Amino acid sequence: MKYKVGDKVKIIKVGDVTDPTANDWIGEVSKVKEGIPKYSSVDYMLESGFPAYEGELELVPEFKVGDIVVIAHAEGNDSSLRPNDTGVVLRIAEYETEHPYEVKFLDGEAILYMGKELELALPKPVDTEKPKATTTFALLGKDGYYYDAEFVNVGYELFRSYQFPAENITDGRVKQASIIRIDNPRWLYVAPSGSHRIIDKHGRSHYIPCGWKHLWWKVEEGKPEPVK
Repeated sequence: MKYKVGDKVKIIKVGDVTDPTANDWIGEVSKVKEGIPKYSSVDYMLESGFPAYEGELELVPEFKVGDIVVIAHAEGNDSSLRPNDTGVVLRIAEYETEHPYEVKFLDGEAILYMGKELELALPKPVDTEKPKATTTFALLGKDGYYYDAEFVNVGYELFRSYQFPAENITDGRVKQASIIRIDNPRWLYVAPSGSHRIIDKHGRSHYIPCGWKHLWWKVEEGKPEPVK
């Protein structure tokens, strides 16, 4: 279970309907699924008696002095009090009060906020997600049906080259050795037969039949070598 008894949570929606951020929508988890009657399908019960599924809740963070926060709402004061601005928690009241958090902004202004219940949120990290290692594209099979194929991300490669050896043709002629080079490949699919399909940065698809004797590529400087 994602939450435990005693966790302070916010009800962010009921079913597919997003709910208002009012005080009534904040509460502590009082029961988890194991302690809820079996005839109920919900995951949690709040102290207020509100039943909820896991996807309907969001953990309410605890803030401390020095935390960088974003003003998510301003319902406890006034909607004009710097919504979406970023500030630093300057001090926290040591007594029970409706607005325990004082947030200071870059221009020096300091404002009291209701804080963890409504108005403050931790800023979401930017550009911290790693690029997806794989993605799925549909390929047309020989039987005329489309199949899901898992492509590997090779976006760090500047190029990849396939060398095919010379070979004899049935009429006695010799097919010369050849090299197929794909610049700026982005996605690679290796078929069970050993053939490769590559999608480059322009969205062009390339089919490389099996049978090559040598394959090489070059990765952008400073980028990690992708795992094949």
